[in-house]
Amino acid sequence: MEPAFDLYELHTRFVGGKLKAVRLHPPVHAASTISKADEWRLDLEELENVITPRTKILDFCYITNQRRSHNPLGKVFSVEELSAIGGLCVKYNVVILSDEVYERLFYTPTFPRIATLGADIARRTITIGSIGKAFNATGWRLGYAIGNESLIRHVQNAHIILSYTTAGPAQWAAGVAIQAAEGNTFYEDNRLEMKRKIDDLCATFRELGLPYVEPSGAHYLFVNLGKVKLPQSYNFPVELNTKSRDWKLAWFLIREFGVAAIPASAKQRLRGLARGGVDGYSSRAPVQNLDHPGQLPTPSDPPQKKVLEVGTFTGFSALAFYEGTRSSNAEIITMDVRGEVLQFTRKMFQDIGADDRITVIEGPAAVSLKSVNGEFDLIFLDADKHNYQTYLDLILTRRLLSSNGIILVDNVFARGFTMGNEFNTTTEKLRRPFWEANGETLRKLNKSFIDDPRIDTLILPLFDGVTQIKWNKDYLKNSEHSPE
Repeated sequence: MEPAFDLYELHTRFVGGKLKAVRLHPPVHAASTISKADEWRLDLEELENVITPRTKILDFCYITNQRRSHNPLGKVFSVEELSAIGGLCVKYNVVILSDEVYERLFYTPTFPRIATLGADIARRTITIGSIGKAFNATGWRLGYAIGNESLIRHVQNAHIILSYTTAGPAQWAAGVAIQAAEGNTFYEDNRLEMKRKIDDLCATFRELGLPYVEPSGAHYLFVNLGKVKLPQSYNFPVELNTKSRDWKLAWFLIREFGVAAIPASAKQRLRGLARGGVDGYSSRAPVQNLDHPGQLPTPSDPPQKKVLEVGTFTGFSALAFYEGTRSSNAEIITMDVRGEVLQFTRKMFQDIGADDRITVIEGPAAVSLKSVNGEFDLIFLDADKHNYQTYLDLILTRRLLSSNGIILVDNVFARGFTMGNEFNTTTEKLRRPFWEANGETLRKLNKSFIDDPRIDTLILPLFDGVTQIKWNKDYLKNSEHSPE
């Protein structure tokens, strides 16, 4: 259902699926006056018309926001709407992926859940929750999935491949937070405080005469900025030349007033809202339709970037690099020694059309790194840790890293912990020798990074740890060492 969180399209394409969208219909007055999120309606007939025998999953969230699918309205579906949606899924045997990450931020009398509306619906529903959203700590990247065992086992299989685990300390903190919040009024206090902030923002927009969508949940406001005029001669970066007006508005507001905004078009796959008469919200008009196109800088292609990945695995990282570098049309090279894995990833890249910029190299990385040339702006190491030092030496010696480039080395911790006694006590006895040997390798590796005069390093405690590496500027000052 549109508007939609853009990453869900990427996820669907990644597994070879085809995404179909049904938009929520705004009230007729939405372009000119304040509307309520619950006035944006789903046409069930339209929804049923896109369901085919090949349809596998219906993906939506209760509170339409930063998550798919109705970003960024703040709509909370009623029991009647959810029952009708659930009935269609039962009728056509479709799995329901219910994104309820804002379950603790709702401003309606109740928060209905689709999985509670009947055994047949519950049996085919996976409910997604978020610890980070519930406690205003989204950087933790912690959440959970609840559902029938026959469905959850597929979630577990995907999770072990894509992310495996998250930082151990954050998991402990989440457990403590949940226990504490259940015993006090945190959830209610937080909800009231967020509602107060939203009401203050709404009052400001009313004073300015800007229409907006009054949310029923979450912490975002969907605002129509059609009345806001951009200076004709304003110097926007070239990357925005081909973007729609809402991108330029977002840039202008943050640069000139320190107000952060998310372009609605960044969160929508389709352009239905503009056709629905609320173009001020979605700002979907192409550049050539702006009032003064002649005042915009002459479009030019941004410089092409280069990305190198050592350790393809499932290809998910390479695909993320591909999606994240569309504006620079980056060249991406990924390498792995496992032929059976690369057979899958090559087909996946071809099927979704990503092979136009992604080159796959098969073979040992120590050999493959000698075959690539040029300077890379980003190098991602996610392979066998025992050879990380060899790979880094090849990259630096062959000047594969550009002068302002960055290397990200994955898995420099283990399950979020360093390799001290506190980690060993949490590890199964049978696996302890493996982790201890792994930890010794990582300890030596991290020390060698720190001691290397050619580079500056920073260890980031994200998930299993990431080391950020850049050229040491003093080292580069010597022209003898400067990359060409």
